[in-house]
Amino acid sequence: MKKRTGMIYRYPAAQVFLGILLAFFLQAAFVQMAEGAVCTSVKAAGAELRKGLIQRKNTIVVTAKISGSYDFETAGRAMSDIRDGIYDEALSYTGAGNAGEYLYWNLAGISKSVELTDIDDSYIEVDCTYMFTYRDNASCESSLSGQVKSALNSLKLSGKNDYEKVRAIYDYIAGRVKYDDGEAASSSILDPLSYTAYGALVNKRAVCQGYSLLFYRMCNDAGIDCRVITGKAKGSNGTEQHAWNAVKISGRFYNVDVTWDATMKQAGRDYEYFLKSNGDLKNHARDAIFTTAAFNKECPMSSTSFPGASGAKKYKVKINGGSGSGTYSAGTVLTIKAASPVAGQAFSRWNGTATYVDKTSATKASAKIKVTKDVTLTATYAYVNAAVSNGKYRLNSRKQAAKFMSVKANSKATNAQIVLGSKKASTAMFTISKSGGYYYIMNTNTKKYLNLSGNKVVQGARNSTSRWRLVKSSSGIYRLVNQNGKTATLSSTNVTAAADTNNVSQQVKLMK
Repeated sequence: MKKRTGMIYRYPAAQVFLGILLAFFLQAAFVQMAEGAVCTSVKAAGAELRKGLIQRKNTIVVTAKISGSYDFETAGRAMSDIRDGIYDEALSYTGAGNAGEYLYWNLAGISKSVELTDIDDSYIEVDCTYMFTYRDNASCESSLSGQVKSALNSLKLSGKNDYEKVRAIYDYIAGRVKYDDGEAASSSILDPLSYTAYGALVNKRAVCQGYSLLFYRMCNDAGIDCRVITGKAKGSNGTEQHAWNAVKISGRFYNVDVTWDATMKQAGRDYEYFLKSNGDLKNHARDAIFTTAAFNKECPMSSTSFPGASGAKKYKVKINGGSGSGTYSAGTVLTIKAASPVAGQAFSRWNGTATYVDKTSATKASAKIKVTKDVTLTATYAYVNAAVSNGKYRLNSRKQAAKFMSVKANSKATNAQIVLGSKKASTAMFTISKSGGYYYIMNTNTKKYLNLSGNKVVQGARNSTSRWRLVKSSSGIYRLVNQNGKTATLSSTNVTAAADTNNVSQQVKLMK
């Protein structure tokens, strides 16, 4: 598949095109601020210059009065710095679709000059004159603005997230704009508008610069930060100068090359250059200006391609005891949620290894993980002890309200079975005391503790099976859950141990 690049004409700010000066003076396009209006900062002066650029004025004069300590020895450098600072400010990124790089790449020629009008020890006042030629004109820009608005309205972006908006704009351009092969066949520019967003949207033909400016214009007009990136790209004609974009989704920037993907789409193939990290963007190398620490701070790039971008590697996520299972692209930030715990339990942690993000962790029932590999996570739960005061209680069966736990046949023997009997039984009173996160339950008469023997609840010496949790089921109702997870279960006569289900036969009421 042929990879097209488009020659980018980037003019240094200080370059002067003498061949166009006469044309400037012959045009009645001289613009100056209203008499008496003076900008008192470089930022304000830059905004004024930007207005003229947006209106496609050929000559713009901006008066700036800047506070500071100046003399005639320092004035020369200060004048140049102010003139250049105003120009840089005018072309800085603002988030508006018709400003920033959009203005910069629509310039075909520029001349700058500065004249000192006043100076003292507290300020300097200058007139800065800027002369421009453009690839388009005010009529083109007016027509384009209306058509961009109409195109965005047709995409029905309201209510869509940033990814959905970017994808809709990308599909729109890639499906409609044809690459201008005429430019590639000649060293001269056959149609200057092929380098503009107007050429791309209205004429439906463009080179990479036109594609990139239209994507920039539509994204920023839709409220999505987008930048134009230039560099070298290796296409079918070898390595050439090229332009593409970086677009912001969820706080990070991703590379897109709508020029090359338009060729893919129109051939009925999947995108290859959509929402890519720098590492995944094949055959592209940025110009140095877009690799600086300052630019990377302004436009932080994602270290991975956007989840779901074509070619992104996919991994399986299995969630046991919760939601979030599925197959996801590398780099996906996935929310996992543990199922609601049964009464008397609380979520403990996720067992398994994963990369947690957004200040979440394995101990959060609702957590976010970044998908970087196949992973299995299991939600685990822990019993929560009820707040029960130490003291003497009778253990009443909720299911059989007239019966209470006691020792069989009043026996004081070790391993004598715990049964259900009369409230009046001399062995029906138990002393409950908390120690180390568990409760010990001792028969007050026999001085022996509730233990387990197989599946039976018995009395005996204090040992490893004497530790119980009192897990609250409802107001005043508890389950006796042994440290090994078995729960005291009360039949019509006996007390046995079974898996914890919180049914009525496992519920007791503590009575003084």
